[in-house]
Parts: sequence; C-alpha cells; structure tokens
Amino acid sequence: MAQRTALLAPVLLCSLLAPGLAHAAPPAEIAAEPAPAAEPAPAPVPIEVTAFAAPADASPPVEGPVAGDPTTHAPAAAPVNPEPEVFPDANIVDPDDYEEPDYYEEPYDPGPEKRTTLELQSGYFGLGIAPGMTIHHRGFHPNTRFELEFGGTLEHEYRDLALSFGVATQVTPYYERKTPSFGADVTSTVVLGPIYLRTGLGAVGGLPRNHNLQNTTAAIGGVVGTGLTFHRAPQIRVGVDYDLRVTTRLEPIHTVFIALRLACCRSD
Repeated sequence: MAQRTALLAPVLLCSLLAPGLAHAAPPAEIAAEPAPAAEPAPAPVPIEVTAFAAPADASPPVEGPVAGDPTTHAPAAAPVNPEPEVFPDANIVDPDDYEEPDYYEEPYDPGPEKRTTLELQSGYFGLGIAPGMTIHHRGFHPNTRFELEFGGTLEHEYRDLALSFGVATQVTPYYERKTPSFGADVTSTVVLGPIYLRTGLGAVGGLPRNHNLQNTTAAIGGVVGTGLTFHRAPQIRVGVDYDLRVTTRLEPIHTVFIALRLACCRSD
C-alpha cells in the first residue's frame, strides 16, 4: 500500500502542474529568434508602345484618362439644368383666357408702294399781279395785269414735282386810257423743285394796235413764263412772262410782264 502511494504521488503531481505549464512563456531561444528579412520590390517593367498609322478618313482619337497618370483627369460631367422652381401661388393662365398682345393683331404694313406717275392731290387757286409794257414800233404802252386763276394739281409722291392745269382770267388796264383790255387763258404750270415753267393759250380783247391806244383790237395767242417758287402753302412765284398775240390782220402784239403770283395750296 505504501509502495502504490509512493508510485502514484509523482503522477498526480504532474497532472496538477500540466495546465500551468501549457500557458507559460516560451524559452528564451525561441523569443529571440529574428524575423525574416523583407524581399526587395521588383523593378518596373517598361511598356512598349507601337504606333499604328490611322486611315485618312478616320477621326482623331479621343484622349481619355490614363490609369496611374496624375496629369490626366476624367472629363467633367455635363451640367445638368436644374428644374425650374415652381411656386404654389404663381398665376397660371388658362389657354382659353389668353389674349395675344395688341401688336400681333394688326397685319404687317410695308407702307405705300412707290409710284412713278403723278396723281391728283389737290385743287388750287391763285392771284397774280404783273406790271409790264406793250411794245410797238414807235415805243411802248405801260400797263398792269391782274389775274385770277384756279385749277387742279398733280403731284409726285416721292419727288418735288407738280403739274397744274387751270384757267386764268385777266384784266389789263393801260395808264393812258380808261378802258382796260381783258381775256382768258387755259394755263399749265410745271413745278420742279424751286423752278416753275408756265404756259397759256387764249384770247384777249382791247389790245392797242399801234402807238394810238384808242385804236384797239382783239387777238389770240399765248403766254410763256418762268421763274422761282418760294414756300409751299401758299406758294409764291416770281418770274417773267412773255405774251404774244396775233390780231385779225395777222399783226403781232408783244407784251412783257414781271409777275408775282400766290398759289394755294399744295398738299404737304
């Protein structure tokens, strides 16, 4: 019995000490063993780039970012239009209640067409006074002619051009006798800018046949005059008229006038 107890004592002691020995620190030789040295990094392998000729009709390649290259950047994303902000209290127009602005209601008006012909624009009447003299082979007879004229005017739209047709009645007193001469002419007057040209055809009675004022006769013929125009409404005309009449005996009678006339009114 004593021998069995002596044999079992070491076994029990070992079984009690085994868990503590398992958690004990390793021997000094194992803890001091150095760590293996790190292997050097392999050298970078150069990349061979082979250039290929692009076809003639090929478009240029689009350069993209290169992986690992810090100088290249990815293309910026296209800006996105933000959605309009909708206010809950905004006035919403019903399509049925919408009215177009006034400037869309009237059609486009390109203006009047340019005309190259004359058109009747207005009527006119005029007054004239013309001191003058009737010339004969032995001298002259002084006189003054008074006129009343009326008619119509054709005007050009884009030029200062007018053509008037009318009738002029006249009375011409002579200073050395009491009975005046009188007559009437159908006249036409062309106004081009500041210049006018006037003509007339008609008959006159009571003209002196010669130096004797009492020896009178009737005659037919006409008048031609030219001068300058001033203003427009009324129009002032200053010019010179030459009157030529032929008696029943085919004798010419010459009269010269310095004329001042007022004509009203040309449309602006």
